[in-house]
Amino acid sequence: IAEIDAAGNMYRETYHEVRKRLKANREDLSTLTEQRNKRQHTLERTKYWVRGFKEIRLAQITETLEELEIVTNAMLPAFGLHGWSVLYDIEKETKKGSVKPGLTVTVLSPSNKAAVKWQSWSGGEGQRLMLIGALALSDVLLGRAGIRPGCEILDEPTYFMTTQGSRDVVVYLAERARLLDRAIWYTDHLVVPSSLFASTVSVIKTKDGSRIEED
Repeated sequence: IAEIDAAGNMYRETYHEVRKRLKANREDLSTLTEQRNKRQHTLERTKYWVRGFKEIRLAQITETLEELEIVTNAMLPAFGLHGWSVLYDIEKETKKGSVKPGLTVTVLSPSNKAAVKWQSWSGGEGQRLMLIGALALSDVLLGRAGIRPGCEILDEPTYFMTTQGSRDVVVYLAERARLLDRAIWYTDHLVVPSSLFASTVSVIKTKDGSRIEED
């Protein structure tokens, strides 16, 4: 026993070393816990703003499309589409919290009980709808940006339309130019005689070539 006491306890140094490590680990754990709590707080705050900006974006898109829908439907009768209506729908938030993207445009007409997708229309009716959509979108976006252009240029706006449909377009554009105090130019293969044109430039092909006539 005396010999053991003289040699000392061989585990004493190990014991003290382990206690030092344990203390250091506890301090590290305390620091890491504090960092985790701060980062968790930052994460929750960031989630709030991500969700908030998503809701603001959806609200802005919804508001813009509601305005676009009003402007679009106001144009329909002028293009001979009486009793028609266009409906816009946007991306929506799912039950899981994700966003289902996409813009859906459907059309109600007197000949259809249910709404029909925009792209399903063809021919003259489809051309009228596309022209109305383009003009309405231009009006809404330029209006929100505070821009008032002095002119518009349309390329073959009466494509696929009948003669009456082309006349409707000319009448509408003449009134549009007057109301907006804007010069409107359009090029087309179809000649629509009308006194509403301020001036016309015709390119006429002949067997000897082409000539230009101004009126």
